[in-house]
Amino acid sequence: MPDGASVKRTREGWEAVRIARIDGLTGDADAILYNAATATGMPAYGSMHPTVPNIYLYEIHPRAIGACQAEVRLVYKPPRYTPTSGQKPRITVSASMQQDLTDRDINGTPHVVGYSTEDDQRPEVSVFRPKPTIRFTRMESSSPSSLIETYAGCVNQAGWNIRPSATARTWLCTDITGQSDDGGDTYEVTYEFMHCGYSPTGNWDSYLVWKQGATGRAPTDIVDGVGRVVYQHYWEANFNALALDD
Repeated sequence: MPDGASVKRTREGWEAVRIARIDGLTGDADAILYNAATATGMPAYGSMHPTVPNIYLYEIHPRAIGACQAEVRLVYKPPRYTPTSGQKPRITVSASMQQDLTDRDINGTPHVVGYSTEDDQRPEVSVFRPKPTIRFTRMESSSPSSLIETYAGCVNQAGWNIRPSATARTWLCTDITGQSDDGGDTYEVTYEFMHCGYSPTGNWDSYLVWKQGATGRAPTDIVDGVGRVVYQHYWEANFNALALDD
C-alpha cells in the first residue's frame, strides 16, 4: 500500500484514501498538478471506490514530489448528507379546510326533505372538512424525481409505519419537492401527505350517486350498490419504502 493510503470507519460510514503517482509530466508548476489530476486512467470525480462499496470520490489533491512527478491523493467518502443512522427528518403537521359536497349529516344519516305530497328529496350541501396534513423534510444525496413518479398522487397501503393504525387508502401523497443549492450534490426533500379526514367511504375513495334527470337529486330509496357505488381513483403505494421513520 503506498504511503498515505488508508481505510477507516466513521459515524457517517467508510472512508478511504488512495494514492496515485504520475511520471513524465510537463509544463509549469500549475500545469504539472493539473495534468496529474486529469491524467489518463485517473478516476472521475464522484466515481465509486473500486473495492469499498457505497463511497465516492469527493476530493482530489495533487502535489509535486519531484521533477516531472506528482502524487495525487484521492479521498472517498459516503454520499454527501445521506441521513445517518438515528437522524430524524423535520416534521410539520397542519390541517386545511376543504369544501365537500355531502348528502348526509355528521352521523351519516341521509338528508331526506319532504314537502306536502311531493316526492321526498336527498339534497346535497357544501360543507368545510378539515384535512390533516403531515410533512417530512430531510437532506438526501440524490434527486427525488423517481420518487415523485412512484409515490405522488398515490394512497397508502395498510400498515404505514408512520401511522401504524391507519387503514389502507386513508393517506394521500400530495407532494414531493426537492431543492438543491449545490448543483445537485444534495437535495432538501419534503414529502407531504394529506389524510382523507371525514369521508363517507372512510378513505379517499368516492361515492357516485344516481340522480333523477328531472330534479337533479338522488331518490331517497338508494342503497349501497344500487344507485350508490364506491369507486377508487388513486393507486396504492408502499409508503414504508420511503423510510421516513429512520
